[in-house]
Amino acid sequence: MLMSIAFITIGCVGLLGATYLLPLFGALFLSRERKANSPISRKCGKLAIHIIIPSVPGSASACERTLRSLSNVRWPSNLSVTTRIAIDGRDPELRQLAERYGVVWSERDRQRGKWQTLREAVIHGAPQGNWSGSDWIGFVDVGTIIPFSFGQELFPELEDPSLSGVFPAYEVQQQNSISSLVWGVERSLKSLENSFGGTISAHGATMFFRSEAIQRAFSFFGTREFANDDVVIPLVVRLLFPHQSTKYLKNLCVTDSDVSLCDTKQRRRRLMLGNLEWIAEFLPLVLGHSTALFLVTMRRVFRTFWAYWLGFIALGVFVAQPIAALMALAAVAVGVVASRQARDLVRAFQYSLESPFRLFFMEEGIEWK
Repeated sequence: MLMSIAFITIGCVGLLGATYLLPLFGALFLSRERKANSPISRKCGKLAIHIIIPSVPGSASACERTLRSLSNVRWPSNLSVTTRIAIDGRDPELRQLAERYGVVWSERDRQRGKWQTLREAVIHGAPQGNWSGSDWIGFVDVGTIIPFSFGQELFPELEDPSLSGVFPAYEVQQQNSISSLVWGVERSLKSLENSFGGTISAHGATMFFRSEAIQRAFSFFGTREFANDDVVIPLVVRLLFPHQSTKYLKNLCVTDSDVSLCDTKQRRRRLMLGNLEWIAEFLPLVLGHSTALFLVTMRRVFRTFWAYWLGFIALGVFVAQPIAALMALAAVAVGVVASRQARDLVRAFQYSLESPFRLFFMEEGIEWK
């Protein structure tokens, strides 16, 4: 019985660490300190934002959905917006699309991946050769649908000098019930993290950074490439700008129309390896940083190994009630056979179990989605 209790306790602590334990601790004990050290917000007058849409050949249909939604946005009169399609390779259809919508485009001789596309757009793609005329730089993935009210709701956040990054919420078009539950929980967690410095895990579909912050981040990365840009870039921005915050906007949501309902094996593998990559590279730096950054980072670490926390709970239940545990396992097996959602969840469980072993045998050149 004591062994059963121990296993279940370890599992519950792990799941709490991956969800509400650390954000609640930060919100309760660090939020007042953060507010006291933050600069007072002030109006900044006219602002300029440069939106970069990283694209690959063959993505014209998805890219057009994004451009169409951006063209319908009601932008404030004191916000200047320019858009660039950064093509990873050559695609005459994407060039024609850019010209039809009146946006800038850039391309390269061969494909080198999304990270290099973003890097070159930030370091070498500034209008008129420098970013002095752009206050903010945004990354928007192809297939992202931007709501009509986006500009009016985003602008007050861009005016806030205490913010180095702003991340709208995210949803998948026609998402299933499991996905809806996961994203709902994640929204509430990121909102809690806003109170003590902000999240380090945005959604790659849409991210906005102060131009100075994103330039310094890519200078910090040097020639290194990372798979999970929506974690690595916000994390490094928070490391480099400790007196500024990032902010997750749970009530301002973009829709990703270019993601299948069930994640592919390749994407799951890339996410797993990408998580291990940034943990190995940046966790030592975070340990010597602020308590607030340590808490939001450790939640991501706990989340990476979520399968082990469920496994400990299942093992504890099996030790105490083996027949009930076997019946539950049989029900899961039936669900896997009958449901694509369940099969995808099992695949994610499998990659989470592999994570500790992969941590010691990291692979080079993780392929981007």
